[in-house]
Amino acid sequence: MKKENSNLPRSYARYKGNRVSTVGNTRILWVGGDYGPSSTTQFQNNRIVTSKYTVWSFLPKNFFEQFRRVANFYFLCMTVVALTIESPVEPLTSVLPLVFVIAVTALKQGYEDWLRHRSDNEVNCSLVTVIRKGIVQDIEAKDVHVGDLVRIPSDADVPCDLVLLSSSDKDGRCYITTANLDGETNLKTLACPRLLRNLSQPEQMARLKAQIECEQPTSDLYNFFGKIEIFLSETNIWDESLVLDQTSIQGVRTSQHAYSFDGIALQNISTRKGDITLQQYCIDNDVTLRRACVLDGNMPTNHNRDSASCRSSIYRSAFSQCMNTVPLESCAVDHPSTGERPASQRTTQEGCDESQSVECRVDGFGADAVLKKTNVNRYRPGFEDEFLNSSSIYEGVNFVEREVDKNISSQAYGSNVNSVLPSTSFKRSVMSKQGSVKETRLSAGQLDSMVQATNTSPLGTENLLLRGARLKNTEFIIGCAVYTGQETKLALNSKLTSNKFSTVEKSINGFLLFFLALLLTEVAVSLALKYAAEIGDKYSTESYLGPRSSIDVSTVVQDLFSFVILYNYIIPISLYVTIETQKFLGSLFFMWDRELYCEKTNQPAVCNSSDLNEELGQVEYLFTDKTGTLTENSMWFRRCSVAGIPYLEERGRMLQLQADGDRRNSIFIDTFTPEMDQFLLALALCHSVQIGTGKGHTNNNTDAYRIASLDYQASSPDEKALVEASARCGVVFLGEEGESMSVMVKGKVCHYRRLNTLEFTSDRKRMSVVVQDRDGQIWLYCKGAESSVIPLTEAGPINDTLKHVADFALRGLRTLVICYKKLSVKEYSQLAAQVEQSRQTLSSQRTSIIAASYNKMEANLTLLGATGVEDELQEGVQETLESLRAAGIKVWILTGDKVETAVNISLSCGHLKPNAQQLYLTGHNTKETCLQTLNLHRKQVCRERLQHYGLVVDGQSLNFALSASQEHLEAFQDICKACTAVICCRMSPLQKCQVVQLVKSFPEKPITAAIGDGANDVSMIQEAHVGLGIMGKEGRQAVRCSDFAFARFKFLRRILLVHGHWYYIRVATLVQYFFYKNIVFITPQLYYAFSNGFSTQPLYDTLFLTFYNVLFTSLPILIYGLFEQNYSAQTLLDYPQLYTDIRRNVLMSWSSFFQWILFGLWHSVVLYFVPYFMILDNSVILYNNTSMEMAAFGTFIFHCVVCVANLRLVLRSHYWTWLFIGSALPVTICGFIAVTAVYSIVTTTSMAHVYPIMLGSCTFWLLSLILIVACLVPDCAFNVLQHYTPAAYAKLQKSWREVFSTKNRNHYSFNRSGIQRSDAAERQESRVSVVSARPI
Repeated sequence: MKKENSNLPRSYARYKGNRVSTVGNTRILWVGGDYGPSSTTQFQNNRIVTSKYTVWSFLPKNFFEQFRRVANFYFLCMTVVALTIESPVEPLTSVLPLVFVIAVTALKQGYEDWLRHRSDNEVNCSLVTVIRKGIVQDIEAKDVHVGDLVRIPSDADVPCDLVLLSSSDKDGRCYITTANLDGETNLKTLACPRLLRNLSQPEQMARLKAQIECEQPTSDLYNFFGKIEIFLSETNIWDESLVLDQTSIQGVRTSQHAYSFDGIALQNISTRKGDITLQQYCIDNDVTLRRACVLDGNMPTNHNRDSASCRSSIYRSAFSQCMNTVPLESCAVDHPSTGERPASQRTTQEGCDESQSVECRVDGFGADAVLKKTNVNRYRPGFEDEFLNSSSIYEGVNFVEREVDKNISSQAYGSNVNSVLPSTSFKRSVMSKQGSVKETRLSAGQLDSMVQATNTSPLGTENLLLRGARLKNTEFIIGCAVYTGQETKLALNSKLTSNKFSTVEKSINGFLLFFLALLLTEVAVSLALKYAAEIGDKYSTESYLGPRSSIDVSTVVQDLFSFVILYNYIIPISLYVTIETQKFLGSLFFMWDRELYCEKTNQPAVCNSSDLNEELGQVEYLFTDKTGTLTENSMWFRRCSVAGIPYLEERGRMLQLQADGDRRNSIFIDTFTPEMDQFLLALALCHSVQIGTGKGHTNNNTDAYRIASLDYQASSPDEKALVEASARCGVVFLGEEGESMSVMVKGKVCHYRRLNTLEFTSDRKRMSVVVQDRDGQIWLYCKGAESSVIPLTEAGPINDTLKHVADFALRGLRTLVICYKKLSVKEYSQLAAQVEQSRQTLSSQRTSIIAASYNKMEANLTLLGATGVEDELQEGVQETLESLRAAGIKVWILTGDKVETAVNISLSCGHLKPNAQQLYLTGHNTKETCLQTLNLHRKQVCRERLQHYGLVVDGQSLNFALSASQEHLEAFQDICKACTAVICCRMSPLQKCQVVQLVKSFPEKPITAAIGDGANDVSMIQEAHVGLGIMGKEGRQAVRCSDFAFARFKFLRRILLVHGHWYYIRVATLVQYFFYKNIVFITPQLYYAFSNGFSTQPLYDTLFLTFYNVLFTSLPILIYGLFEQNYSAQTLLDYPQLYTDIRRNVLMSWSSFFQWILFGLWHSVVLYFVPYFMILDNSVILYNNTSMEMAAFGTFIFHCVVCVANLRLVLRSHYWTWLFIGSALPVTICGFIAVTAVYSIVTTTSMAHVYPIMLGSCTFWLLSLILIVACLVPDCAFNVLQHYTPAAYAKLQKSWREVFSTKNRNHYSFNRSGIQRSDAAERQESRVSVVSARPI
């Protein structure tokens, strides 16, 4: 057996190849694809499968899914029973309806799946360029494997989830759009890991040996974490610019940009201004030399790792070469105590020319190691401004290397580097000629090497390209496939299905159980009466009946299933198919509504879930976000506080405000103080704003003054407003190039190197950036909510700033506080190392570990000031909230803003009325004080019940109210129920979700809706019964997770009051009509059993049993479900009180259900017994003087059933259209007559020529007319009673409620007296139109 190489990294030896290896919730993969003879692949392939079926699995899988439904499974059982027993009717009557329903559903789903197959093939067969095993090749997208390096050209779609490793952009960035993922069309910027930022060529990536460890596939599009580790001993890709960028070889003046080691020229080594670091210089050139050796074939490869001697010689050669390259004039070594240098440091002198006069003094252990270098100042100075492209060095300075950290090893440069160089890192002190220290600086490369002790870099969302994204404004990128096929985030999201069920669906289940119980009751009664009659010898005298059969188990079972077959049609087989069709087509009308189309953004309404259409008409509580939902989310910088002084900004002019805050008393400031300069600089640096470039970009800045040529792109409008404000005031952010941020201050361009970014999260409520200025000083700038930032401050005008923040909030402005902190090199290196380590943590505690490291870096801040940004209300918000209040919908505002800001916005938009008693539950730090306030408020609302109340609560107090104790919770619930408006401030996303859960748990079980526009609103949107998303400026997360989405808050008025109202009355009538028409249809069969001695003789012909539900009564109700309008849209908008008519699911209540059942029973009694008694009196009623036999009797009854069932729906409708009337009269009724006549002519059964003879009889038509009128007169009378005598109807409704309602339903309101149809004068007297009372 071949011995495994001991020099392999342990991780590599363990995870050889590309096999799946998980550590907890992470996966490990090797960059560049699987390599080695023993490598195997256990990851998912990249075949995209959005289809549900294959050719072989379609039938079994589709049938399984369809028969999981109770109704379908029930009819399947009935079909099986009909086929296995001596059925009283043709089994075809059970088979054909079931086959029709199953076939229609299967064809629909099969066609949709065929479209998905076709789309999948287009994606899977597209060509993709990959680098696998060092070979560049074009393959089909479905053949991409985890670990492959994939090259994506510009304007191409990403075929799988990739970690960005290389970009054609010189800064290691790329730009993408994610319209396919979340609908966002703005460009997003991604970046390569810092270790690989300067790699851009495929041949370089082909030689990369690195390992990625990342989280297992999840469906979260907005979170990703992992780390990449590069093995330098196996890497031969290092570019010169990469080496120089990460090291401190920046001050060497040379006449050429090339170095030659062993005959290999390394061209285009760009140098930048900085200070010489001898040891770092040697190390860097050592790495560069190793790259040259590899390119020359002298470096050990993956399969030749035992060449330690080769590697040692390379290091010795490298050090010798770099020492000879440094322009030193003398070299001497002594030891202060012994005169001898330590053995461990003797190699430091090797390679030094004896003729050089350089003194190398190395102090003893524990003292500073000093390497003194003389006569280096022969180069003239070139201290230019902030541009970092000069190759000159300082004049008249000496360089002193001082040891600062012995814990940073040189493992990044190979295992044998310690034999050459001591494992120390150095900082640089710039000395004057007299030797005094003028300043302490650290070059970019040294700072990186101090922070990054290993070749590991964290990975985050800024490094991940998701499948479906499209590359823009970048020539090409190269990424490593981490998730492929069905494990990509897009695929995992496509599998997500909503678990929400509408109230109507729950009612349907109850109705089905009732009808099933009714079926069993009818079967039991019929079976009992049958055997009671036979045992009693009731029919023994009738000779034509033959001898009486014996009663045994088989006979009983046969009769039992026969009655089941006869009566099973009481359950509507086509109910689910019709409801699904109605909901799907109805959702199209929602998206086609022009009144819901936003011309400004060119966005129509979107319906993501048609299953919840009718829930829009049942909403009792609405939870809304503030920013971007009630407001425009278009921010304007208005005021600020700097050094405890308030200012007003107007077009770049700063006006100092007086104590009253009145603009008229303000003083113009023409000269900025240093604190103001620092404040504006913080605004210009602390953000994530990008400068838009490339085609398709137009300037979208709110103010083009000073920044006409810049296009600020920001995910947060707040950041964009602050950056624009600083630009108007003279501190202009010019963009980033690599890690350099360019800022123009008073016409002078300054460059700041971004060292770190502590990103904003909804939990942290702040963000920070760490930058290094041209003088090497390190600054941390922080901005965020005062509740999050002030606890971290230790200096600055805290009290004055908090007063100004409160004043800004009272004016309705969004506030942020700005802080800064100066860091020393050592302090930053330690803190940055902790942050870097926390980001590479992949455990379940990753979030808390990162938060702790961030908090440590952001501690001890100095307060600069605060900002006040205005967010204007959206158009129509006041009118919408007023209409919702009139409709009985309670609106709660859940926001992360300050209490004062939220209350001010609530008052301005009419949510909180000025005359309402405001109850505050804020500022509580203990649960005891919170309970005291809750009890006090509860007593007040119980004592003064007629008063209008508004509750204001903050996040901390809410925690106590929800989780401290049951007493807290009950008190809080009682207060909330008594309040007409509730404002929850300083809310986290989790708390928003908890508030929705609280209201859903009320004993009344109200229907809730939540509306928002940002990712922080997703939790409450998903928790509410109905989720509503606003297509705003904070991405499309809320839109993706919502059930319905639209562009403006004002559209909510029409969506709830019009569409919600129509959806509900349509589907409620549709469901109950299905049960009604089956009662009318099958109950005569029960009556007929009393006439035939319960002999299981069917009343109807096979044709009628087969097509009654699927053909003769299906089309009119579908048209009704799509177009019915009991009130016009304008009426519903003008009189929002109509919304209360349908709340609490009143149309699907048991009282309403039994109304339909009683009318169905009445119709069945009339349609059966009137012709029955007429035939008993005189059966000769046909035109040819023949009697009406059994077949004619059943046909006559069925004829009347079809006419009555369809005309009943016509009378029920309030909105007659030619389409609806045509579907009921010419199409359905006339179509039934035609089909039955043709069937009667061509059939050879007992129905032969029966129906044509009946159609020719005047008695048939006269009797049909009488029956139809007799059936429908009570319906008409009830409609008149309902619509024109409200008092009588209310009295009748009260009696119904007493009979069928329980104590738990006492809150149901059936009183429609104030909202029924009446003439215009009555309407004017009884109601107040919202239109006439709109606030201005």
